[in-house]
Amino acid sequence: MNRRAFSLVEMLAALAAYSVILLLLAQLASQAGKLWKRGADQDACRLRARVMLSYVARELRTAAVPFQKGATNSFQFLVDPPAAGGRGYPDSVFWQAPIATETSAGEMAEVGYFVRWDGGRARLCRFFANPSAPQYLLSSFPAEWLTPGLLAEGAPADAASRYRGLFLENVLGFWVRAYAADGTTPLPNPYDSRNAPDPAHPLPASVELSVAFVDEATAERLRVRKETGQVETLARSAQDLPRFLAALPPWVRQAANGSTLRVSMDNYR
Repeated sequence: MNRRAFSLVEMLAALAAYSVILLLLAQLASQAGKLWKRGADQDACRLRARVMLSYVARELRTAAVPFQKGATNSFQFLVDPPAAGGRGYPDSVFWQAPIATETSAGEMAEVGYFVRWDGGRARLCRFFANPSAPQYLLSSFPAEWLTPGLLAEGAPADAASRYRGLFLENVLGFWVRAYAADGTTPLPNPYDSRNAPDPAHPLPASVELSVAFVDEATAERLRVRKETGQVETLARSAQDLPRFLAALPPWVRQAANGSTLRVSMDNYR
């Protein structure tokens, strides 16, 4: 019987081909794992953003009605006020609502959300002051109830304060737009209920909240590449979420996500 065995060259060639196939399979598995992880991270970011917007909406829709137009000691509803930067794009909102967590001095808390850029990081911060808190100045100093110093004290969002006031990390932009009763006419920005266009309606009928965000890996890459300044400039110039996303560098736009929620104000009259 004539039996022919494999030669050493044939075995080496087969082994080399097998090694190449294994290497390709390993690379495909690695890429698939990275894609899966990125998708999972983005899904987690989207979930956090939706939960965040829902939380803000629950607080926002209970905003108290100002007593009268121009009253300095009245409750106020502010979008993009000077105390939060007043940069001409709506990245902050402040108001009063009966949601105090300590009610010895009343139920009407001061609430607000604003973006703070610090050290290449953009953070969405939450300002909250119970009526009994030292930061609560609406009743005693109505013209100074909201100042940069109070925001720095009440929501520093830094390591020294154990990130007190930090609400959401890796935010690229936050937009707040107040609307009239028809739901399509935007109210002036910055918006101040003390100078509302319609004295009979100091509160907007509805408010649209939008947030742009990325996962931690993309945020870190932005910082390493030192492109956070460019993104911050785009956020300050864009009037809404779609235009901001469209203006981002392609690699950032590919990883960025956005969420929008329209809130009807319960106390609109």
